[in-house]
Amino acid sequence: MDLNYNTLDLLNLVIENRGKHSALYEEAVTNYRGFLKKELYKMLSALEDGKLVDQNIKLKKPECYTKEYDKAIKMLSLTSDKEIKLTEDTFTKLVMDDWHWQRSFISNTMSYVGVGTSSPTAQLDIYNK
Repeated sequence: MDLNYNTLDLLNLVIENRGKHSALYEEAVTNYRGFLKKELYKMLSALEDGKLVDQNIKLKKPECYTKEYDKAIKMLSLTSDKEIKLTEDTFTKLVMDDWHWQRSFISNTMSYVGVGTSSPTAQLDIYNK
C-alpha cells in the first residue's frame, strides 16, 4: 500500500531517528574503546610477565548507519513536494525506523550500549526509545 505523507513531518521524524541512532553509536564506541583497552592492557601485562599471548581479540566493532539517514534527510530536504508518497517498505524504514541492517546493528553495536543490559529484548527496548 502506498500512501502520501507530509514531507516536513517525515523529514523531522528521520532527523529525530538519526539523532537516536547516532547517540547509541557514540555510546557504543565509547564502551567499545574501554573494553578494547582493557583487553590490550591484559595482553600487555601477560607479555610483561613473560607469558605467550593469543593476540586475537574477539570484539566486534560498533556499526554506524548514519549515512542511510543522511541520504533520506538530503532527499526529503531537497524536494519541492509538500507531500511524498511512501511505499510500505520505505515507510517501515523512515517512519518505523526498522531497517534491513537493524539485526546486525543490535547484535554488534547494541552489545556495547547500556552495559549490564545483555538481553536482546532489553537492547531492542533501548534502541526503540
